[in-house]
Amino acid sequence: MKKHAHSPIAKKLLRWFLIVSIIPLLIVVAITINRTTTEMTKQITGNLISISNAKGNHINEYMKEHIKDSTILAQNPIVVSAVKDMVYVCDNFGIDSEEYKLVENQYRDYLIKYSDTYNYYDLFLVCPNGRIVFSVAHEQDFDTNLREGPYKDSHLAELFKETSTTLKAGVSEFKYYAASDEPAAFLAAPIVEDGKLEGIVALQISTDEINNLANDFTGLGETGELILGTLVDNKGWFVVPTRHDPDSAFNSYVEIGSNLGVPLQNAVLGNEGFGTYKDYRGKRVLASWRYLPDMNLGMVVKIDTDEAYASVKNLSWLISVLGVFFSLIVVLIVNVISKSL
Repeated sequence: MKKHAHSPIAKKLLRWFLIVSIIPLLIVVAITINRTTTEMTKQITGNLISISNAKGNHINEYMKEHIKDSTILAQNPIVVSAVKDMVYVCDNFGIDSEEYKLVENQYRDYLIKYSDTYNYYDLFLVCPNGRIVFSVAHEQDFDTNLREGPYKDSHLAELFKETSTTLKAGVSEFKYYAASDEPAAFLAAPIVEDGKLEGIVALQISTDEINNLANDFTGLGETGELILGTLVDNKGWFVVPTRHDPDSAFNSYVEIGSNLGVPLQNAVLGNEGFGTYKDYRGKRVLASWRYLPDMNLGMVVKIDTDEAYASVKNLSWLISVLGVFFSLIVVLIVNVISKSL
């Protein structure tokens, strides 16, 4: 049986049908991928910025609440009496005297209960001259002088001097504290009676509290994390353990000016921004960063780009497959029509 070949007209029709049908289809597919990718990317970046803002505000509110705690504690009549009595016996009998032990026993249970209830690492009562006359933890800083003793250059001493001068509650930086041999941040408030400075109450924030704030990965998937860092010697030091390196706190850093950890570099330098960079692991990440002035910390919220854009890539792939599928159907239909002609 003799086969029928396509006539010249049929071939032309086939060619023009394909041009008229497939090219617009491919254009529509390309536009759809572009618009979908753009919208999903905006949504992903918007979500990350929202998470970053929420976490930054959470940390700021956390610190404000604790500063308020220290102010209220400094106005507590029991605390006012405690610091006055302890200063008196220390000045007149010494901190190793029986008189001091009696006074300390009178107030110690109350102060320990307060410290435990609000999960503070330590609670200090400090004389106006800088002498630490009470400490819940009784570490090496107890009975030292913050103006001239071994911890005179610590951030606790800096906060004490500032609070004594301004008579306002404040918060210190979060960095290594030798007496505790770990990172620490402090709150302090003046104890004032009848216009006279009787002493300072200081609270050492538990590192567990800061770590819990940093290690809340809600909304950050499998690779996202929150990093807190501080600037020391032209380096951005990690002050809390990271999700991918539990031993990073004050053991790891990024060099200012290096190609790695640019978001953390920007954050500790006091900048705010958003972008895609390589993190401290060398991984491409989508990151949002800002500076937290109350604690002098840089904060970075980030997620690996592979995870962040996985849904975009999957949808683009699906649209592309559907475009190819419909193009094949168009080719088959046009071929049938051209044969019939």
